[in-house]
Amino acid sequence: MNGDASSTVRATEAEPAARRLPLASSPASPPPLGDVIYGIGRIDASGIDGSLQTHTGNGRVTVAGRFDALDIDTGRGQVNATVLAGSKMSSDWRVGTGVGNVTVSLPPDFSAELDGSTGVGHVTVDFPVTVSGSFVGSSVRGRIGKGGAALRVHTGVGDVHIERSGS
Repeated sequence: MNGDASSTVRATEAEPAARRLPLASSPASPPPLGDVIYGIGRIDASGIDGSLQTHTGNGRVTVAGRFDALDIDTGRGQVNATVLAGSKMSSDWRVGTGVGNVTVSLPPDFSAELDGSTGVGHVTVDFPVTVSGSFVGSSVRGRIGKGGAALRVHTGVGDVHIERSGS
């Protein structure tokens, strides 16, 4: 995160063990992502500019921003990620939950190699996807736009929806 006044991160704690741990960077070992949020409870993050990594054992995760790197994981809870224009995948992104629906909203000109799947549920994509091979069960793999790094979106139980911003 860039730390400006428009960036906010809130973790609603269900247990005192929940905590936000900003990563300190040093020239010798820069962090792979900007912030790490652990614990049990809901996570809301908006106005992010850069990288975000969130992990919670149980709770909804809602994030919005211009991302370079994105890693979202919750054991149980809905995930909503809004990726704003200007976002660029500097590495593979992962967005997932064990139980719950996952919605990722992408700008119209976004490019990635999509890997979307669910164990029990449906996968819907509002973008044209160039698929190699065939669809298997409740998953889709293919190229959005010009392709690039992998965008992995998964839920064990629930639906996955990749939507175009403004849809």
